[in-house]
Amino acid sequence: MSISFNPPCRWLVDNTNAENNIRHIFFQHWEKMKDQCIAAINQINAWRDQTIQEIHLHVDEQTRILATDFEQLQLNLHEKCEENLDTTRAYCSAQNIELFNELQNACRLLEFHMIQLETVTSTMSAYRVVTIKEQMERKQKEKSDASELKINKSEEISIVENINTTLDNGRENKDLSVQLVSSISDETDTNPATMKSSNNDNYAEVVLPHPTTSTVSSLDCLSMIVESIDPNKLVSSSNNINGTSNNAILNRCC
Repeated sequence: MSISFNPPCRWLVDNTNAENNIRHIFFQHWEKMKDQCIAAINQINAWRDQTIQEIHLHVDEQTRILATDFEQLQLNLHEKCEENLDTTRAYCSAQNIELFNELQNACRLLEFHMIQLETVTSTMSAYRVVTIKEQMERKQKEKSDASELKINKSEEISIVENINTTLDNGRENKDLSVQLVSSISDETDTNPATMKSSNNDNYAEVVLPHPTTSTVSSLDCLSMIVESIDPNKLVSSSNNINGTSNNAILNRCC
């Protein structure tokens, strides 16, 4: 199939210099297109010639192998024929018709190797023209993939930043907790709570120092009192505890 090359007009007398410059630019584009087209045609033709040559070589090689095998098949058949002819002559000389009939049937049942062909699927490289439509679709897909990759990368960066922020906040909270526990421990060492036994054996009396720099809440005081009470003794001797003693303890602690 021949290709018709129809170049654009590169220069007109009645056109202005500006118009002729534009014409010349498009003519240069057309020349590039033509050169690329001719180069592609030459590549396809070269591939065809090479492929045809490879086909011829393949055909010659397979024909040679086939001829060699067929010669061996013919030789085997001729040898087998001579063997059975010798046997036939012997049976005929002995006039043994029964053995000859058996030999005849056996010769009919003989099988010889035959030439076989099989289809081989081989990988053959070939040129294929990429149409303009396919080129446009590929470029559009490349742009879409690049955009999607950029979005995914931004999302990954955002996730990593959020994780780092969370870890930093966790470290800050841990540091604050350690500082708070250390501060409470220092205050406890500075203002220790002392326990002493009261006259009543049913509970221990809590004695706290006078409030100076540290503060002990009423709830803390009550908790310490409850922890010091033995429930078994409390039940057996609850009737012996007077309200005055309890009020005194509460006044001391709270």
